[in-house]
Amino acid sequence: MPTSAAPVIVAATPLTGHTRPMLSLARGLIAAGRWVTVVAASRFADDARATGANFVPLTGLADYDDRRLAHDHPQRAQLPPGPAQLDYDQRRLFGDTIADQNAVLQRLLKAEPDAVVLHDATFLGDFPQLLGAPGIRPRRSVGVGVNPVALPGRELTAFGPPPPIQGMDIRDVAAKINAEMDTAFEPATAYLNRVLSDLGALSRIPLVRVRPHVSVQVRADVSVFGELSCSRPE
Repeated sequence: MPTSAAPVIVAATPLTGHTRPMLSLARGLIAAGRWVTVVAASRFADDARATGANFVPLTGLADYDDRRLAHDHPQRAQLPPGPAQLDYDQRRLFGDTIADQNAVLQRLLKAEPDAVVLHDATFLGDFPQLLGAPGIRPRRSVGVGVNPVALPGRELTAFGPPPPIQGMDIRDVAAKINAEMDTAFEPATAYLNRVLSDLGALSRIPLVRVRPHVSVQVRADVSVFGELSCSRPE
């Protein structure tokens, strides 16, 4: 039975690989006696309710079906794989959906202002109020990483060892590729900040980076854990 502890809102973007882990988290929280509401794409309604949670669907642009991405975003397929498609995803799948995500969260927080928000790391629907926008700021908000964990190393990129370039040390090649990735993500980060600013955010998010490291962040100014890493031979 649910306890008197604060209710939990578990929120996920519609990507299957992002939603499934959050549903597992919801199931575990319910088993521990917490009252849980899952916010996810409408196509996951049955899966969410099967965990025992209350279910509230995303709406508008936030409620897309990742099985139809090729059909609904034909322009994405015209872009070369890699940074260009990642930039598109950051803008269209994660940026343009923030307003609709935020509207659902604000409605839930109005009913349950003490709720804890657990969201997958790419769900930015609680960021406007966390960054100073008008509305109900979650009292506790935790970003949950759902991406594969990568080990740190100066000889690595986010996608593994870099291809060899004649005459260059592998570490220099990795540094070159990582710097290019940072540059590639600058426009998407600027776009996300414009979306957040339009919603009233007073602060900016830092550069979205894809790097080979292990990190854990608890959002909403609760605490930030340093990098977790294991020693590697140089």
